[in-house]
Amino acid sequence: MDSRRNGFVVYAYDRNHIKISDFGLSAFFTKNNYLQTACGTPSYAPPEMLEGNEYNGEATDVWSCGIILYAMLCGTLPISESKEEIIVKKIKMHDYIIPNYLSKEAKDLINHILIINPKERYNIKQIQNHPWFNLIKPHMVPGINFDEDIIPVDNKILDMVKNFGFDTNECKEQLLKNKFCSLTTIYYLCLKKYVRENGKSISDLESELFEEYIKNPNNKIKKLKNNKENELNGLSDMNNKIERNNNHINNIRLPIKKINQNNSNKKNNGINNNHNNKNNVIIN
Repeated sequence: MDSRRNGFVVYAYDRNHIKISDFGLSAFFTKNNYLQTACGTPSYAPPEMLEGNEYNGEATDVWSCGIILYAMLCGTLPISESKEEIIVKKIKMHDYIIPNYLSKEAKDLINHILIINPKERYNIKQIQNHPWFNLIKPHMVPGINFDEDIIPVDNKILDMVKNFGFDTNECKEQLLKNKFCSLTTIYYLCLKKYVRENGKSISDLESELFEEYIKNPNNKIKKLKNNKENELNGLSDMNNKIERNNNHINNIRLPIKKINQNNSNKKNNGINNNHNNKNNVIIN
């Protein structure tokens, strides 16, 4: 993704909360696959991307995070020029200076992150084990894996949603599907209000209730069973749809036949009437 200072949001009421935003240039990647499309802000881009080579997504993000760390500690980017060509040239040449006022540990971490060769660059695990990173022990929150975990839904928050006149069953359904819509937005806004008022909820990713919930094996998606059920349900749904469609087609065809029959009867009646009229004229 396009990792840069502008893409991080710091909460005014609690500066321990930092969230990543702006996923417009993000991409999914796996450890063994390399990306090819060069994108993002040049000042935060690693040398391998600027060279036009295939690049590892994690190593690229680590470089960008190193630039962000430098900017947070020094108040400026390591390479800041008015012309993009000069920025690219300096990044490729590894042309930057670390200020002397930074601590020994901070300098060491930056030097291990901003390395031209991505294979020698620190990975996330190495950063987490670095002395500077561990000066203050962070509280690591487990988070949700949408492929494995059932999204926690709090009935207390659903009651708050209900007070606004919304359907809680539909809201719960959208939450479990991880959908972004007006119902889920209202739910999470109510959750934030509830937490700010010192409420405890399993939907709050930083609460002890959530940690207990996410560690419970009963709150995991049972993939094999669900896959078989989904296949059976899918076949059943497909058969029902086919049956409904056939009934719908038959319902359409029947009136058409009747209309056609009525039209043919009308035509026949018209012909007979015309014939009778002609006969009447002739008779008269």
